[in-house]
Amino acid sequence: MRKIGNSKNKARKAPQRPQRAGARASKVATPGSTQMGVTGPGLWSRFVRLWGRSVLLRRTSYACLATLTAGALGVAVANSTIPERTTQWVNETVDQTLIGAGFVIDDVTVAGRHRTSRDDLMDALRIVRDMPIMSLDPTASKARLEALPWVEEARVARLLPDTVHVVLIEREPFAIWQRQNKLNLIDREGALIEGVDLGPYAALPIIAGDGAPDHAAEILDLLRAEPQLGAKVDAAVRVGNRRWNVRLANGVTIALPEVDPARAWAFLSDLQQEQDLLSREIDMIDLRQDSRITIRAKKVDGKPGRESRLQIIKAGGEDA
Repeated sequence: MRKIGNSKNKARKAPQRPQRAGARASKVATPGSTQMGVTGPGLWSRFVRLWGRSVLLRRTSYACLATLTAGALGVAVANSTIPERTTQWVNETVDQTLIGAGFVIDDVTVAGRHRTSRDDLMDALRIVRDMPIMSLDPTASKARLEALPWVEEARVARLLPDTVHVVLIEREPFAIWQRQNKLNLIDREGALIEGVDLGPYAALPIIAGDGAPDHAAEILDLLRAEPQLGAKVDAAVRVGNRRWNVRLANGVTIALPEVDPARAWAFLSDLQQEQDLLSREIDMIDLRQDSRITIRAKKVDGKPGRESRLQIIKAGGEDA
């Protein structure tokens, strides 16, 4: 007969259910929770606050969105049969997005403009106010600017978000080229400057003859090397694309040699200072011979003047 235990015997404990692997009884505190004892705005709230304060952030975000949209839609258009009107709609959507972000042309700055008119400049750029700045093609604008008469070189840059900067290198008028009874302004390199008023440049020397523009700097620098004599020069004519005849303001023609014309010109300058040769009734001075000059007098009663030949050692500048 089993004995019944008294009240002092301990009751058996119920078996505990085993915990699952990885289960934890305690909770881990997370940033922003009350368990850490600190409360504050979440990441999204901070971003919204920064978005409201930063214009640059908004513009940059809009620009990135527009670029991604344009790229994605552009790829879709290129690889599908979307009608042309859909392509136009895509372009308009991108433009409106850029306009909304403030990426529109609000200012045009120009450096180096002296003779190019403002109207010609703006026509070449093809800019209208408030157009999307990304619609401007700097390469095409550069080409149109360099087609203008005064522009030798141009650079065009977009300064985001709203400025276009232009740098011009303009041509410098150097001489007037007479060709087939037509006068054209040229620069030092011989490039034509067409469609401009020649009035302000009437004092520039005149050159003529085949190949004259390509050698204009060469002859004019030579003539100006003797300032007193060079100041009397009215025009220079290229003969046979080999040598030059120089016409002075008093009507005297000077024939320079093909070889070493600078030496002949310097000799004539010395002779002029010593003998005031150009004050005489002279029609032509021929310096083409190495050791001799020929002076031809002006016409008398319609008849050619006689020639006098002077034997001169040009190197020493003394009569033989």
